[in-house]
Amino acid sequence: MLMVLSQPAASSRPRRPKFLSGAVGGSLSVRCHHDPQGSYEAKYLCRWKAASCSLLVDLDGFVHESYEGRIRIASSDEEKGTYTVVMGPLREDDAGWYWCGARSGHTEHTSAVKLRKLGGLHPSVQFPWPLLRLCRGCKL
Repeated sequence: MLMVLSQPAASSRPRRPKFLSGAVGGSLSVRCHHDPQGSYEAKYLCRWKAASCSLLVDLDGFVHESYEGRIRIASSDEEKGTYTVVMGPLREDDAGWYWCGARSGHTEHTSAVKLRKLGGLHPSVQFPWPLLRLCRGCKL
């Protein structure tokens, strides 16, 4: 299934995009927002390219074949009006524009997300306590 949304009029384009970055091989999560009081037939993430938006994943379980195993909707909170999309492992060609969307009747409510150019693999370390000092060969 390929869902293509036509380019909206300039006045209906999302006004304040989110900017995200990630490392090739890593993952990222996108929190999408919608009006919690609204009634929507579909909530989704699509990839904006060449004046159209190709559906990648939706809350009904659809996943675009080229993203199988790399994208999913991890959670949805109707009371807060959010759903979270997790994507990874990331590839260089994942950089670009995405739209979070919610469809109500013939109206698409969208917000833009730009995944900035992805660099090489960047390892990260997370500590469960505050890091005060880190050194090699020093006396603590």
